[in-house]
Amino acid sequence: MVRNRPLLLLLSLTLCTNILAQPSRLIRVPQDRRTIQSAVDAAHVGDTILVDHGVYFENIRIHKNIVLASRFIIDRDTTHVSRTVIDGSKAKDERMASTVLITGPTDTACALIGFTIRGGSGSYG
Repeated sequence: MVRNRPLLLLLSLTLCTNILAQPSRLIRVPQDRRTIQSAVDAAHVGDTILVDHGVYFENIRIHKNIVLASRFIIDRDTTHVSRTVIDGSKAKDERMASTVLITGPTDTACALIGFTIRGGSGSYG
């Protein structure tokens, strides 16, 4: 039994490393998640959320390092930018009415790419 301890330790470390090193995922809106915010909430650090064309009346809160992008990220076609709109004009809480608010432990790995952002009146409190 003592001779097997190093092997058990190595196996345990390998399993822990594989569990912790989750590969990044692609979450598509609206195919995988109906709203951008539900995709953000479901995303893990390092994931990419790809948003299809449309107008999304939402107030987005991002608090982790993810990439939130329109189809512009795929082919750099600027027409995707005007066809993928996040509109924050219908906030449910007037104190949290920014169209997109990025907070928390984020850095340059957190990105918002290829959207038209409109509406919103800011957040306070």
